[in-house]
This record gives sequence, C-alpha cells and structure tokens, in this order.
Amino acid sequence: MRVLNSFIIIFILFFVFTSDVWACRCVPSPFKYRWQNADSVFTGEIKNIDILYKYAWSSYDDKPVKITFNVAEFFKDNNNLKIQEDINNNNKNQAITQENQQFVLHTSLQKLTCMGYPFKERGLYLVYAYKRLAAASEPWSLYNFPSDTYGVGGLCGGTVPYSQAKEEIQKIKAQIEKKKIILIKKAKKKK
Repeated sequence: MRVLNSFIIIFILFFVFTSDVWACRCVPSPFKYRWQNADSVFTGEIKNIDILYKYAWSSYDDKPVKITFNVAEFFKDNNNLKIQEDINNNNKNQAITQENQQFVLHTSLQKLTCMGYPFKERGLYLVYAYKRLAAASEPWSLYNFPSDTYGVGGLCGGTVPYSQAKEEIQKIKAQIEKKKIILIKKAKKKK
C-alpha cells in the first residue's frame, strides 16, 4: 500500500511540475530549408492584431488572428524581384528595403499547438512567411484561412523576436550576397 501511495504522489507531482512538457516544443529546421521554403522574409513591427472570429471553429483558446506588420526590411519576397531589380541596376551594395510597406499574416497566437506564434502588440520580429496554396488547412495552420494568405509556418517556421535574430539576419544577408554573385555571373555570361 505504501508503494502504491508513493507511486500516486510521484505521478501527481510529475504532471504538476512537467505541465509545460506537453506544450509544443520544436527544433527549428535548418536555415537553408527555412530560406528556400519561405515565400517572404522580413523584419517588421506589429501595427495591429485583429481576432478573426469568423474562422474560429471552437471555444479553444487559440484564436485565429490577422496581424499587420509595418515592414522595416524585406529580405525575400515571393519572386525575389527586388534582388533581381537591384542587380540589374548594378546596386550591388543597396539594402533590399521597401519603405512604408505593410505585410499581413493570418495565424494564431498560441504556441500550444505548434501552429501559431505568440506575437505581442508592437513587437519587432524577423518573420518567415509561408503562402497558403489552397483554401484548406496547411499542416502548419490550425485554421482554414483563404488561399494566397500568409502564415508563419507554425512555431517551428523560423519567426523570432528581432532581439534574438542577429545571427539569423547575418545568415540571410550572406545568402542574399551569394545569390547576387550568382546572378551577376549569369548576367555577365549573357553579354
């Protein structure tokens, strides 16, 4: 009986002190994978967060939201058009920026499901955005948002607070520089 009581106490303590263990934890995918698969990558400050009640399908705490960012710097857009434009204009050292741009994400704020990101009002972030290809739930999205909207690819999609992004931004800039060199070499071969 004493053994059973000890087991029950240990079992209860285990669940009390390890409740966070059941929350989502992820090992971020390698940089190369995030960079290749993201449709847009940028830094920006959250302008506003709107709850989208029409997409909510339960009373679950994880609410669908539309987040509008004021973009500080674009590193990658859907077609890398800005990078190509800079190379064609021989602006090899020009930063890839588009001032007064906004970007809208449709996601959720909870991290328990691994499908959203716990964004905070007025927060500054490095964002990896992934385009929804069909009006159906993507594996990384809890809600059935319309096609051609963007999400963060879940908690493991690469998005981080700007204060934690220094090393990642260095990798991004190195990748952009590498792409510029390749495009310049291709342009020279065509001449």
